[in-house]
Amino acid sequence: MLAEAAELERTGKRMRAGGFALLAIAIAAEVTGQVLVLYSQLAATTTCVTQNNQQICNTDSHIPELASGIALGLVGAGSIYGATAILSAGAGRIRRAKLLRLQIRPEFGAQHVGATATLRF
Repeated sequence: MLAEAAELERTGKRMRAGGFALLAIAIAAEVTGQVLVLYSQLAATTTCVTQNNQQICNTDSHIPELASGIALGLVGAGSIYGATAILSAGAGRIRRAKLLRLQIRPEFGAQHVGATATLRF
């Protein structure tokens, strides 16, 4: 029973570490995606070329930035939900390991009712 508790605690801690790493990457992707979308909407760049004494100006669209921003935003949001699930599962394993180590014995007597809790390492 102690080996099972140790295994649950070890895997739970690893799951939480992986969940935090995934969460950090997901938040960075989400923020980067939002910045790219804002840049593509707000940046107006005009390129002017002079040919034969005529100035020709073209407004550049920022479609690649918009598409990349939307894709990063979707990936970031999905990864945030996945990281939250991994963190919760890891916390559940750690909680189960602590409960396996804790033994509670009820005590009933003529004059008292109580419980004894023992934590095993």
